[in-house]
Amino acid sequence: MRTFALLLVVLAACGGDSGAPIESGSVSGSYKGTAFTPKFGFATVYQGTPLLGLATSGVGCGSENMSSPPGGHGIIISGFTYTASSFASATVQIFENAGGNYSSYGSTGTLTLTDINDTTIAGSVMFTTTNSDNETYSASGDFVIDHCPQ
Repeated sequence: MRTFALLLVVLAACGGDSGAPIESGSVSGSYKGTAFTPKFGFATVYQGTPLLGLATSGVGCGSENMSSPPGGHGIIISGFTYTASSFASATVQIFENAGGNYSSYGSTGTLTLTDINDTTIAGSVMFTTTNSDNETYSASGDFVIDHCPQ
């Protein structure tokens, strides 16, 4: 539960009109069954916790320090280390910010990191869950995103 609270703080801090485009790959998500495709992404460490952010609107290095969340949809992943490995219990949070109304839902999923260097992180995510209203939240696909300097 503490991890989810941290993720909500991070999500509330992300935003901006420009961002770091996903360099390659094909990630998709769904929020309450509505599909979306992130176009921007970054990998950073926030308050000592490794964090990946993928969103439909501009996020990138430094987004974790901005004052307003991005509009649209996104995926936040934590609960892993920056090592080339598979993490079967990574925390995956799917969010929506529409017209200033922010909400999110999450659980655990699988994150696989395949290449980590000073400038990029490559990997894949697999996550799906359903809430008590039978609404589906998911994230899947591979990505190469900016690795923010520490």
